[in-house]
Amino acid sequence: MQSTIEPIGAPETAVRRLSWRAVVPILALLAAAIVYRDLAFFDPGAGRPRDLEGADALFFEPGSSSPWLVYAVTLWLLARRWSRLRDAIGTSSRPFSAGLLLASAAALCLWGRHTGTASLQVPSLSLLLLGSGLLMGGAAGFRALLLPALFLLLAVPIPTVIVNQIMYPLQLATARWTTALLGLVGADAVAQGDLILRGGRIFQVIESCSGLRTMETLVMAATVYQELLRRGRLQGVLLALAALLVGLLTNQLRVFVIVLNPYSDLVAVHTGQGLVMIVVGVLLLAAVDAILARLLPAPESGPVPANRAAEEPHARWLALAGLSVLLCAGTLAIEPWQPTPRAQASLSTVSGQLDGWSATRLRLDTQFLGSVSFSEWIHRRYAKDDETVDLLIGGDDRLGAHTNLISTKTAVPGPGWTIVERGRTTLESGREAEVFRLRKSTSEALVYRWHLGVESRPREILRSLLALDRSELRRPGRALVVRLCTQLRDGDAASAEARLRGFASRLEDELSGIVGGGAKS
Repeated sequence: MQSTIEPIGAPETAVRRLSWRAVVPILALLAAAIVYRDLAFFDPGAGRPRDLEGADALFFEPGSSSPWLVYAVTLWLLARRWSRLRDAIGTSSRPFSAGLLLASAAALCLWGRHTGTASLQVPSLSLLLLGSGLLMGGAAGFRALLLPALFLLLAVPIPTVIVNQIMYPLQLATARWTTALLGLVGADAVAQGDLILRGGRIFQVIESCSGLRTMETLVMAATVYQELLRRGRLQGVLLALAALLVGLLTNQLRVFVIVLNPYSDLVAVHTGQGLVMIVVGVLLLAAVDAILARLLPAPESGPVPANRAAEEPHARWLALAGLSVLLCAGTLAIEPWQPTPRAQASLSTVSGQLDGWSATRLRLDTQFLGSVSFSEWIHRRYAKDDETVDLLIGGDDRLGAHTNLISTKTAVPGPGWTIVERGRTTLESGREAEVFRLRKSTSEALVYRWHLGVESRPREILRSLLALDRSELRRPGRALVVRLCTQLRDGDAASAEARLRGFASRLEDELSGIVGGGAKS
């Protein structure tokens, strides 16, 4: 009988190795969970004007997202790539590139905490995933985490300043295309701005019918589809791009069916039609994928990278754990920035009597404006003898994440109007204003519009993305958009323009006393 004698130090060494492999990554994950704790309560629609509820808001509200759905799919993608990531750990690292990504993730994370902007935590976590993959597993680790990191970005709603640039043109195009489709099937209809007139009924193409959210939903579906079927990278990218076009097509079919369906006014029917069109979109994506599979060569499965490290990458784990602990301490120590109260006159102090013009209040059509919202506003009709001028002043205190004044909609009095001419003019004060000539059925109107305290579109987009106005970099004063609108009588543009120029001159004197700092155009 032969007995074996185990070295006394072996069990202790095994315990140390086990504890190192398990404890350090777990501690790093726990610290990361504390760092990104705000994502658990992230509501992308908080503070956004909402006209939709239930399934309509969940699937079709533009400029919003479904963060918990995105988190779940991201975790599923990570689970499917876990073996690839595990095999990559310990291979040659890219410390410099990884350091840049991790430093960017840390900066975004701390800045998002400082500005109270939870949406910045999402790209921070995405960069942290990519940097961690690059640090622990080099190029192979980066590739393993690339798709989950990119998919996670879908939890971030499209910034309002960008939504406002594309939303109204999408609505107008949807109305025109739907009218054209109705004509093809012999159904008479007329497109009038964002309205569709058919058979004595009027259909308004609101923002949830623009197709923006449907495109995003189908991009998510395309990602899951290509992952399940293990498509190649090129085919996956082409399928995601095709999802954008399929989203536009299915949304167009949805609006087309809504106009034809006499029961579309019922909320359940309206929502059901939208959900059915999403299913149709997924089926169309499957057809596109089948075509791509025939046209593209089958992806070659490269060799699985072997773990070439002679020993466990202790230093890399320590670096990640250290970064997570430092970020954890930083986010716990940082208090969100609070604005300093500023004495600022209310817009309501604009006089209701201006050189014989007397004002009455007008309702603000928030459904038409949609994603365009104001922190403060006045909407009035000034009358003098038999002439009228409608005044809208919308304010932005620069504190709301979803408030932005740059949109063509602020130049349009309401649904159904079409812009037929557009130009610029100089007011008596020297300020430059935009001029719009509008038409609705047999009516025509002339509009003057100008902004105060608003910078160029690229600068506004940058400020919105980085939440600069919710920090010490906040601009003084508030931003304003001013719109004057008057009706044209018998096409007499000269009289209408003289009326608006005179009213604008008196109004600017009134505004100069209440605008405050930062009101230069």
